[in-house]
Amino acid sequence: MAGEFSKRIGEIGEDTVSNFLQLIGCGTPIKNFDISCINSQKHDCKTHGIDGYFHYQSPLITNT
Repeated sequence: MAGEFSKRIGEIGEDTVSNFLQLIGCGTPIKNFDISCINSQKHDCKTHGIDGYFHYQSPLITNT
């Protein structure tokens, strides 16, 4: 039961951050996907889970 509670709290936090970033104009995040691990021997895994990812053009740095 404790694991379920922690998971639910994490989901609420993710939604809160997502809603805030949308409110200030960051758009909708890409949610819950995996990226390949570049050092799988050190981390003992092949992928890492990403909860949310925002892609945007930086107003401070040219060409990013």
